[in-house]
Amino acid sequence: MTTDHELFRRFENGSPDAFQALVRSWAPRLDALAWRFLGDVEEARDVRQTALLRLWTAPRAATGRRTTWLHRVVVNLCRDRLRSRRLRGRSDGGDVRIASADPAAADAAARDEVARRVAEAVASLPEAERDVVVLKQYADLSFARVAEILDIPATTAKSRMWRALAKLRVELKECAP
Repeated sequence: MTTDHELFRRFENGSPDAFQALVRSWAPRLDALAWRFLGDVEEARDVRQTALLRLWTAPRAATGRRTTWLHRVVVNLCRDRLRSRRLRGRSDGGDVRIASADPAAADAAARDEVARRVAEAVASLPEAERDVVVLKQYADLSFARVAEILDIPATTAKSRMWRALAKLRVELKECAP
């Protein structure tokens, strides 16, 4: 199996097949990361497309660790979209409710409600804390990688995570069973 590093190297040397392989490998990860920030599938796809387009048009702009660069581009694009939403007065991607007498559906609806409340609580965090939570918890990256992507010391990433978790505990206290 070809590594991401090898695919990036081949792409930088002009291989369109390597770029297609990178897209297949990275598109789901970038979509998931952007969705965690934005809560909107279409916006997440737009962010992914923009990030990959930037890679395609300027492969050598991806300095340092290429995967870090891709993550950083997605985070920055999501920040821009979230700021734009706040300026327009729009805070989230919508709310879907499930109505059914089926106990399994009621359980699913309860889980969906908790997930929605958690997503809203994470979205309400200050940008610096939200970025760390999303990258660490949802993208499942190490503190070292989170710090590298956000260009901050690992200790700062850890302290932001600690503060964010404290705020989330308070915010979500009533969600607990």
